[in-house]
Amino acid sequence: MKNAEEGCVILYGRGAELGDFGVFAQHLAKSLETTFPRERMLVQSIERKKDFFDFFSKTVKGKFKIKQLHVFSHAYGAALSLGYHDPDIGRHRVAVAAEYDEKKNRIPMEKVLATEVGTIFTDDLLTQLLSVKQTVRNTFASKGTSIKLWGCNAGVANWVYSDSEGTYYWRALNTKNTPKPSIAQGIATFFNVETYGALSGSHVEVKVGGRWITSDVYKLKHGKYPPPSIQTRLHPDKGDYVKFKP
Repeated sequence: MKNAEEGCVILYGRGAELGDFGVFAQHLAKSLETTFPRERMLVQSIERKKDFFDFFSKTVKGKFKIKQLHVFSHAYGAALSLGYHDPDIGRHRVAVAAEYDEKKNRIPMEKVLATEVGTIFTDDLLTQLLSVKQTVRNTFASKGTSIKLWGCNAGVANWVYSDSEGTYYWRALNTKNTPKPSIAQGIATFFNVETYGALSGSHVEVKVGGRWITSDVYKLKHGKYPPPSIQTRLHPDKGDYVKFKP
């Protein structure tokens, strides 16, 4: 029997070269209809970290308790990049970075966190978002809950940020809270919910004839990439999604 008090949330960021993450989200929602009624399943595009955390208190609160949270997003070790390759964020980043130089006036970590409005860093969870932690936790069911970060590298710990020669922007994030946990571990601890993340990059797979194959294999066979109508998912290049405990 479907529990009338529990539901599922599916959020998705910018897919860029991996395609439209909205398609992935809708396919997942369809596959979960036997577990959650549609009226207790929320699917939404989220590309800003403020909107991500506001979503729980302003959209979910009072509707149901979250049993499952799924997030489709690019990630790099210690960060979840919901606004991946957003041109507005990119232009703002360049402008802010130009105000500083590598040797005499290095940009502080806090300025990078504030500039990257489309990215949730483990540093955000440790320092910037503590005031909303309990509110977010209260939107989840008390037992059997899970979070899954569909995408690349969300489970990779000890991430070290680097810059191109002559700049000092991303490296500012290495100055505090190191070694950094993976964003999957950071989310698990912050939300107090078991969280799944990949230990490698990820690729697109489609379900054909009851089995999952990569989109590249599909193209070799059919001469074109699979249409949006075919069930689609992201899967790690190595192994499977790994569970991180709070």
